[in-house]
Amino acid sequence: MNFYVKFEISLRLLHNCIKKLGRFITPSHVGLRIPHRYLNEAPWPFAQQQISYISAYKTPQEKVQCIIRCIQSIMYLLKMASNQQPAADDLVPVLIYVIIKVRFQIRVFGESKIEFNLLRQIHLTYNRR
Repeated sequence: MNFYVKFEISLRLLHNCIKKLGRFITPSHVGLRIPHRYLNEAPWPFAQQQISYISAYKTPQEKVQCIIRCIQSIMYLLKMASNQQPAADDLVPVLIYVIIKVRFQIRVFGESKIEFNLLRQIHLTYNRR
């Protein structure tokens, strides 16, 4: 089995795992460890909306800007909830939750041939060096 087949299988397995997680995960899930003080802002719908636009963008720069807008909206809401600047340890669990919930609703990475071919080209370019 070549790299690309393994890669595509891995992406499909990842997608299926996240899809299953999306069915039952909540902001208060113990595995996420989101601090209780931030749960009043859950489920962070504006952040979910921002990241859901990612598949509409074509360039890597546009996709990164989309992710940045999502993170900024989360950070703003977390700061409002606690009246202090949130740390990365506060952001990451919320970001994971937001991505799982949006990933459950739409397919962002690895599901289109164009994105798979782009990842293949990046891999080929990197391995030629």
